[in-house]
Amino acid sequence: MSHYLMVSSSGANPSSHSAYLKMKGELEAKVIELGFQRLSIIQPSLLLGKRQDVRLGEKLGSKLLPLICRLLGLSKYRPITGKSGSREEV
Repeated sequence: MSHYLMVSSSGANPSSHSAYLKMKGELEAKVIELGFQRLSIIQPSLLLGKRQDVRLGEKLGSKLLPLICRLLGLSKYRPITGKSGSREEV
């Protein structure tokens, strides 16, 4: 395989206090260790879209993040739709 593309999360960090972000950061580190010839790690913010299950945190984030991200310096945390994210990143 000449190119490995991984979708992670903004804020991924193996030292994070958040279990989710810590797991994503650890996974990134392990994938890097595999030594792919070419590796792209995409770190989107919250992915918006319809879900089969109810995710309260994501539902709140989808309402609050667009407002919060209008503040200077926070645009990288702006939520995107899964469809627009896949078109932009690949």
